[in-house]
Amino acid sequence: MSSISTPSNRVQHANKLIRVIASRGRRHFFCSTTGRVAQLELDTRNRVWLVDECTGQQVYTHAKGRWGGVTHGELLRRLVEHMRNYVIRGTLIPRTIIAPVCRDENGNDLWDGDEACVLVQAAAFDLPIIARDKDSGPCYEGVCLQESLQPRRRR
Repeated sequence: MSSISTPSNRVQHANKLIRVIASRGRRHFFCSTTGRVAQLELDTRNRVWLVDECTGQQVYTHAKGRWGGVTHGELLRRLVEHMRNYVIRGTLIPRTIIAPVCRDENGNDLWDGDEACVLVQAAAFDLPIIARDKDSGPCYEGVCLQESLQPRRRR
């Protein structure tokens, strides 16, 4: 756990990470139709909201179950949850979460290949939101982060 600054400062770090991801490869978190980039917002009760880049809707990131108004799949939802935890608690995001090699149902790389993955990682790993752990090595060695793709179990 990290005590880097305050939640309001940490939400700025999270939004920098979103902008990094939105500017490379498949440009997740960017909508070409609206020209918007998603962003996280912190309310007065220290609750984190995702403003979806396509719908413009605020999505409550602490909700269990389906997030209405969000256009992202499970992999990006898990990343948003990690960013939310960083904003609220200061928990750094493991390097293995950033641009893992994963394929969709058609066999397409979700991050648009090794080159895009390396670019996203290189920019993201310099941000204070990402763990500096040497054991959190690169994620582009053909191993998909299975935990991030597993559907949530109902409690």
